[in-house]
Amino acid sequence: MQIHRELLLTRLAIVFCLLSLALFYRDVVLVVHTGRASLLEGALLAILIAALVYGSLVYLLARCGYLRRSEGSPLVASDAEAVYEEKAKTPTVCVLIPSYKEEIGVLRQTIVSAALAEFPSRRVVELIDDPVTEHREDHVALQCTREMILALAARFRLAFTRLLDEQSAFELRRNDCDLHAETRRVAALYEGVATWVGELGDHSRVRDADARDHTDEFFIESVIAALAQAHRLRAEQLRESICDLRVLEQEYRRLAALFNVDITSFERKQYANLSHAPNKAMNLNSYIGMMGKTFRVVDHSGVRRLERCDLRAANLVVPDADYLLTLDADSLVLRTYMLKLVAIIWNIKNPTAMVEDATGLGYTVKVGTPIGSNSPGDAARYRSGTVAGDPPINGSMIPPHPFFACISAKSPAGASATTPPIGNGSATLSSLVFEMRCRAASHSAEFPPAEWPIATTRPRSSRYCAASVRR
Repeated sequence: MQIHRELLLTRLAIVFCLLSLALFYRDVVLVVHTGRASLLEGALLAILIAALVYGSLVYLLARCGYLRRSEGSPLVASDAEAVYEEKAKTPTVCVLIPSYKEEIGVLRQTIVSAALAEFPSRRVVELIDDPVTEHREDHVALQCTREMILALAARFRLAFTRLLDEQSAFELRRNDCDLHAETRRVAALYEGVATWVGELGDHSRVRDADARDHTDEFFIESVIAALAQAHRLRAEQLRESICDLRVLEQEYRRLAALFNVDITSFERKQYANLSHAPNKAMNLNSYIGMMGKTFRVVDHSGVRRLERCDLRAANLVVPDADYLLTLDADSLVLRTYMLKLVAIIWNIKNPTAMVEDATGLGYTVKVGTPIGSNSPGDAARYRSGTVAGDPPINGSMIPPHPFFACISAKSPAGASATTPPIGNGSATLSSLVFEMRCRAASHSAEFPPAEWPIATTRPRSSRYCAASVRR
């Protein structure tokens, strides 16, 4: 109803602007016709007012388009419900949140928004980059951050366990259950989820409820209240219908997945053999380079190091993920963000990207674009079908899509190429892998395998991004 009202008001404002402009032009014509103003004065005034009205109309039309796209979007659209089907094969998403001495309340809201974003298989990893010093204030702040993350993880785990028990109980009685009563039971569970989300929002406020804070207001209204209202709407829809077994199974799977999120943290500065470079990019890349691998923590004279090992000897296992989503520690994501973004990337058929090399020249690349040089020279080799370079190809990238861009390339084994990435045809790109990083990103010694696309984004910024060819 809120969107319908806003759309109606926007349309009325457009009509009002046009009528006002027409009436103004009528008055200008009358004034000029009666000789109270010269033709030049009337024309200048008409041009000035037309420019002002033009600016207003551009804003209102853009707002109208935005509201129309947002109109009637349910929590789970029909095309998104497929991810909860029994045989659905959905990719995994890992949310990375790099932080450095962030305010606890702000960081908690970012983690909560990411954890509440709906997707069947997701993880949230807080990359703590606080300094490990002997200063008491730094030590206390670091410990508070760790405890906050553990508390959130325990809270979500408890809620997930309860809903998983409900799903397991339904599986035991599914063959002789009362569909009407079972539908009401699912509706009651959605009501309980809405209440749980509201309580979590109250606990996650940065300021007191009486204090007006725009970030708190946005978090409560757009993340917490909107999600709780969506669950209550779902409960109301269920109470007005009787679901069959297939729909009930899907609803129980979705309920269990709502809070099935692994919330963890990682501190690269705990290990001497990881980069301690003081920037966000290396904080991200240190963890990304470890994904899909197993390690053991080795202590040599009080210095901790990570060593690769097999699973049996490992005490640190870093799960891999099909997609990565990076968030600033003060960013928020809405409930359907992951569902929409993954769907967009998954359905891209012919991706293109624009790359700027070290000399400032820009290139547009797509599958089949000639790359490299025919001269052997100082050629980089393709290893396992992925572009490798020494130094790696880095540069700024203009996204061809408002959400992401791509520039990790695959080519036949044995081909060679040199920088710049566009050449006279010693090899051609055979595929592009999606990747998006903040502008400050830089390369690291290792990147994750290129078999799966990676999508990383900042929801509050769609400006230029930096891309690295993975090796």
